[in-house]
Amino acid sequence: MSGITASRGSIDLLAEDFNRAGATARLSLDPNREIAEALRDESCVEGADNVLICEALYLTGTSPWVKVGTVNVGKILDTLRLLAITNRDLELASTTGIQRAGYEFYVHARAHANCRRCRGKVAAAMQGIAPDEHITYFCPTCQPGDHPPVLAHAARRPASKERR
Repeated sequence: MSGITASRGSIDLLAEDFNRAGATARLSLDPNREIAEALRDESCVEGADNVLICEALYLTGTSPWVKVGTVNVGKILDTLRLLAITNRDLELASTTGIQRAGYEFYVHARAHANCRRCRGKVAAAMQGIAPDEHITYFCPTCQPGDHPPVLAHAARRPASKERR
């Protein structure tokens, strides 16, 4: 990470002194990395779980498989930070603003359900390299771009306070 440090602020999304420029620089070190994978890397930014990453990418219209060098990393970080702060103290996490089971997320754990924006089908696909693979949820219409094969039987999990 030559020359890039968090000395002028934290890379933790929930920190008061969150260093957006530092996090952006760290994420941008490998412009060919998939954005969702880069956001999962805690050496780049801390506090981003799979739920928040899927939701922030949906809200910014960004495919999880798009390369870091082709997106507005700052806009994605701003959205991710807002979601993290908003959900910090909630008993039931929600990115839609609705704290009712089944309505709390746009795409996360909603594979095969209708997209809340375009009414198309929310999809799920595996992302990452074993053993660190994740199920990534997205809307192929609202988040255009290449993606791996969609999972035919991605489980829809019941709403829960716990996020992974």
